[in-house]
Amino acid sequence: MRAFFHWVLGFILATGFIWLISMFCITDISNRQWNPDVGDYIVKGRRCIYDEGCGCVNFSPDGIIGTADGLSSTLPHVIIWGDSYVESFNVGDEWAVYHQLSVLSQKSTFPCKGIAVAQSGRDISHHILLMPYYNQKVPNIRLHVIVFTLNDILPNGRTLVADGDVPCQWHPNMPELMWLRPWIQHYDLDWLWEVLNTSRTSFQNLRISIGPVKSRSLPPNIAQSETDHTAFWEKLLRQLRESAGGKEVLLVYHAYCPQIKDGWVDFRDSDSKQVESFKSLCRQQSIPVLALTEQFCDYYRCTGRFPRGFCNSFPGKGHWNRAGHRLVAQAILDYLQSFSDKHD
Repeated sequence: MRAFFHWVLGFILATGFIWLISMFCITDISNRQWNPDVGDYIVKGRRCIYDEGCGCVNFSPDGIIGTADGLSSTLPHVIIWGDSYVESFNVGDEWAVYHQLSVLSQKSTFPCKGIAVAQSGRDISHHILLMPYYNQKVPNIRLHVIVFTLNDILPNGRTLVADGDVPCQWHPNMPELMWLRPWIQHYDLDWLWEVLNTSRTSFQNLRISIGPVKSRSLPPNIAQSETDHTAFWEKLLRQLRESAGGKEVLLVYHAYCPQIKDGWVDFRDSDSKQVESFKSLCRQQSIPVLALTEQFCDYYRCTGRFPRGFCNSFPGKGHWNRAGHRLVAQAILDYLQSFSDKHD
């Protein structure tokens, strides 16, 4: 009986210790709520991550990031659109591109307020569909900035369809166990969620049978193909112009370089050929494009540091770190100042 009591006591103490430590080192569960105006599940309140970088980000009920003071700023607003890069969980609000833009601009000739509309997994089609809503929601918009990679502008068969309307409507999936997520977040039970979710995934992938497994054929990688997307891109850019509603638009391309390959630092952008074709079309339609490939590579050449990667992740891979966010913010500010000088 005493041994059983010791076992129960040890279990309770170990669970309590894990619970306590997990508050500071386990990524928060993604607790989302449905917003009918946006037509998507928006991160509710505040979320922190600790598995790649470390940071906390606050969301408004409308899915706007960087509005701790609301939308009361009298400065021109710059909305930065993107996916998980702009979402900025890896660095937190205080080092995110939208906040760094606001801080840097205070010492420039064009002070502004940077905010973001971003969510992991979104591409340019989502931004086009949502832009009219935020044009009405956010006052005094000076510029829409769309951060993208090649994958964000290629037809993927889901939200970007080459043969048909651009973009098509998307139907967001309800997060799993949505009713349970607020309780898990409130009581800091994210560690228990990780255990249960990992166990469930392992069980689903469990295979008990004899013989070889039939491999599933995968569709070709569109991003690496040399398909001519000119007609698709022309349609996409026209739709972007319409959704912007007369507001100025800036596209910002960030390549996945420099990075470590085979023990060497590789400065080449494997997507440069198709990106140059896209940039050429943008120029024809008077839509400016900033490519940050050289800025990212020059940063490494000057400092020996990567604009991606963290102390708890592989160097040169993954999301932007603080330096990467600052490089993007500075590039946007440089554009704003040059544009302002031309129209003064």
